[in-house]
This record gives sequence, C-alpha cells and structure tokens, in this order.
Amino acid sequence: MTRRLLVVGALAANLAVGQDAVVPLNTPEVVTAEIAAGSTRVTIPFPVSGCTGLRLDAIVPLNSPTFSLADPDNRTVFPPGDPKVEFIPGTAARPGSNLPGGTFSLREEIVNPKSGTWNATVAFPAATRRTFAMLTPMCKSDYSAGIALPRTEFIRGEQATIGMMVLRTDAPVRGLSPRITIAPRNAVGGTVTLIGLDDGLDADGLANDGIYSVEHLFNQVGQFHIAGELQINTPEGPIVKRAQANVRVIEPTLQVSSITAAPVTGPGDCVTGLDIRIAAEVLRGGEFRASAKLEAGNGRSVHESILNTLPTGAQTITIHFPAETLRSLGTPGPYTIGFVDAYSLVGEEIQIAFQRAAAGTTPQLDLDRLCAPPIEILEGAAATVNVAGGYIGSLTLAFSIRVQTAGNYDISFKVAGAAGEDIGVFSQPRSLDAGFPTLVSVTLPSHLFLSADGPYQVLSMLVRGANNTAAQLSQVGETAAFSKWQFKPRVHGDLDDDLDVDAADRALLASFASQPALTPGDRRDINRDGQIDSTDLEALGLLACAAGECPPAP
Repeated sequence: MTRRLLVVGALAANLAVGQDAVVPLNTPEVVTAEIAAGSTRVTIPFPVSGCTGLRLDAIVPLNSPTFSLADPDNRTVFPPGDPKVEFIPGTAARPGSNLPGGTFSLREEIVNPKSGTWNATVAFPAATRRTFAMLTPMCKSDYSAGIALPRTEFIRGEQATIGMMVLRTDAPVRGLSPRITIAPRNAVGGTVTLIGLDDGLDADGLANDGIYSVEHLFNQVGQFHIAGELQINTPEGPIVKRAQANVRVIEPTLQVSSITAAPVTGPGDCVTGLDIRIAAEVLRGGEFRASAKLEAGNGRSVHESILNTLPTGAQTITIHFPAETLRSLGTPGPYTIGFVDAYSLVGEEIQIAFQRAAAGTTPQLDLDRLCAPPIEILEGAAATVNVAGGYIGSLTLAFSIRVQTAGNYDISFKVAGAAGEDIGVFSQPRSLDAGFPTLVSVTLPSHLFLSADGPYQVLSMLVRGANNTAAQLSQVGETAAFSKWQFKPRVHGDLDDDLDVDAADRALLASFASQPALTPGDRRDINRDGQIDSTDLEALGLLACAAGECPPAP
C-alpha cells in the first residue's frame, strides 16, 4: 500500500569543500520491540513531536494479532478491532506464501497528534518462539530533518564529514545544537556523540544553511549507525526531530604516500598540460578510476579522471589536465588540488579506495606558457550588410579561426534568430594558414532571414582538420539587431513569405500602420515613401498575385 503522507526530499548539501551530498529528509525511524516466547502482548512506545499528521504501520509476525493505540495522556485512540485500522495478512502481501501475522495500517491520518510518547499495543496468542514486532511512524511536519553524508561507504582511516540538515518548509532552521551519534554495529569501539555546528568552519561547508556538521575518524572496519537528534523551540512548544543513516567502513585498497603536481612540456618548451601524480601501494589489484579537481583563485575549477588497471604493488597513477583545460581557468597558477579520490571496480560493485581533500597546490603556471591548441575558434562574429534594391540583399558573416598546421579544414556552424528560430546549418571547406587568425566569411541570402528578427546568433561551430584534430565552440557571437522587414523579399508585397500577395499580407500590413519605415529598406513600405500608412495598403492591393505567378522583386 502506498503511503503519501511522508514527504521524502532529496536535497543537495554542501558539507565541506569538495564534498556534496544528497540528503533524504524525514525518513521514518523504525521502532522494534522484542516478543519473548510465551508472551501474549507487547507495547511499543514511540515519540511524536511537532506533527500536523500521523500515520503508522505495524508489522506483527504472529497469527491472529490485535492492535490498539494510545496517546501521551494514555487515552485510547484506536481500540482493538477499530475499523479505521486496516490489517493486511502476510499471505495477502505475498500470495502463495505462509507468512505469519501481517501489517496493521491506519486508513486515515491522525490530524495534529499531541506531542509526547505514544504507545502501540499488539496482542496475540502465546508466542511459541522469540521474535520482534516493528512499528514505522510517519510524521507530516513543516520541519524536516535528515542525515547528510558524502556517501555511505568510507575507508578505514578516513576523516568523514557528517551533517544533519534541518529545514522548515524549504528554509534553513538556524541556532540549533543537534547531537550526532556514531555507534558501531559490528565494529570494535564505543559510541561517539558530537555536537553539530553550522558556522562554516572546518567540516561545515557554509554557515547558517541549516546543515550542522561534524568530523569523525573511522579507524575500524564494519557497519556504523548514525543518529541525529535535536530540539526546536517554537511558540507552540518544543519539537524534537530525529534522523538516522547507516554507513560501512572498509579496508583501503590503495595506500597513498604522496600526491605531486608537475607541468608537462612540449615542443618549444611550451606547457602541454599538468600531471597530478599519485604514488600509491596497491593492496588489491584491479581496475581503478582516479579523479582530481583543480581550483583557481578566481573561483573556477576543472575536473579530470582516468581509468587504470593496476597490479598489486607500488604504482603511480597520473591524472592529466591538458593545456586547453587549464586555459579555461582563466587565471595563472598555482592552483589548489581541491580533492583527489580513487574508486575500485570489483565486478558490478564500486568501492571507495582513497580520498583526500585539499591535497596540495600546483607549481606556478603562466597561461602564456601553455601550448596553443591545434585549432582555436575565436569568440566574436561580425556581419556586413550587402544592399540590393534598397533592401538588405544578403549578410556576410565573418569569424576568426587560428590553426597550428596549415591545411584544409571543414567548418560547420548554425545560425539562429533572436528567439532561437532556425535560420540554417552551414558548412564550408576552407584552406587555413598556420600561426595567425584567419578571417573566415560566408554570405547568406536575404530569404533566409525573412521570418526571424536579429540579432542573429552563430552557434555550435565545429572545425575539423587532419589527424582527428577538432575544435568546437557553442556560442561564437551575434550580429546587430536587424529586423526581418529589412531583408529583400522574394516577391514585392509578400510580407509572410509564402510567394503570393493576398489578404493575409494586407492584414499583416494593417497592423503596422502609421510608423516610419526602417533603413536600409523596409518591405512593409510598399510605395517606398519612408512611411508605413494607408497608401501602402492601397499599393499592396494593386500587387495581388498568386503563388507561382508573382514576378520576383526587382
């Protein structure tokens, strides 16, 4: 049965630099109660705080059970056999099975349940063996809470950032002190309780965003349970919110001894790129994906990764940032190595092998030392108006391309109108000289622009050369704000470009009465007197003709 009362959100959280998390909000907490052999009833207490609506499910693995519910004042809300409580036998939930007992569910939510400890009681014939009953309360509330984790698997020796996110609707709740408890389930060690902070320091990524963060060193392998709890003081009284998650800690498969960065030089001592080199001892050979992030002082960052198959033993993993990627940072180095991580691929399973945030800095690097790419498309497009018959007869679009090797290149690009209208896709083979920008131009006839206003955008340019060299630029440039009315028509008086002159053109022209004509040329100014008015409507009437019979515009 689908339950829609509980709203589970998945919100992005910034725990610390380089650590983003998706936070499930208001995930229900399952409460269990032991049923001893020979017992005939069990009571399951559960907390309710600040709920505007409450539903619950109770799973009882014993036949012929009954269910009752009492509020914090010990008043019976649902007595045994109440028709508002639905019972679904285990055999109905899984047809063909012999599952004992079943699930109790409320048919309607409890509106504005009182805060405090509620008690669900299930009764049954004497249990023949030890077992457990499970209760899942689902609270609808304006307040949401969840545990924020960068992932649910860590490696032994890793300093992990853990947060508790608290929102009211979509706004952060500030000024709280949540207790975040990390408890081993099948690992050595005791329970640790820390107080989450939302001050933007250390583990916390951003102050006052409603994410209260702590750091914890996982130094043992095994399963760990993370629980967060806090109290929100409201005018209606205190509200307690809880959240939980489970994580696994595994042995590392990489032991990293150093992370260094070095520029790579090419012909003429120019820099072809930057290598991040990870010196590691591979404890279990296999396939690894390693990644690194470079951060510049202007706030820009770039990311590269590599897939390696590595045998056991001492290895060096190299992650290369090519010159073009470094150039996109827009500022010289040194750059911060924001993080380095590696994952091992074992069959269909992906496991964290290594991670380090703030892994160092690169050497000084001047952008003018970077090797020029084989092909560069320079931003910017120019348009030249070619006048014909007093109108714009064609547009010549020009842009610059620089190549390092002279030869023949294929150039393709798209032109679009101001509102994204498709003007066309164009291609042109061209011989380019090496070493300096070459101005490449193409002349497009006026009829392509009769249905779309400018400025016209030159988009998605692709330049391909020999030896699989290529460059692409999504936004090359745009022209001035030409109007579609300035372009020479294919038929004089044909305003909707359907190759005839009829009532549709007269209706279109009437909507522009009493305004000056554009220059150079305006195909709405039928009599060419510099004004769009009733005399143009009279002149248009004399031009009426059918498609295929109309003379071309002079």
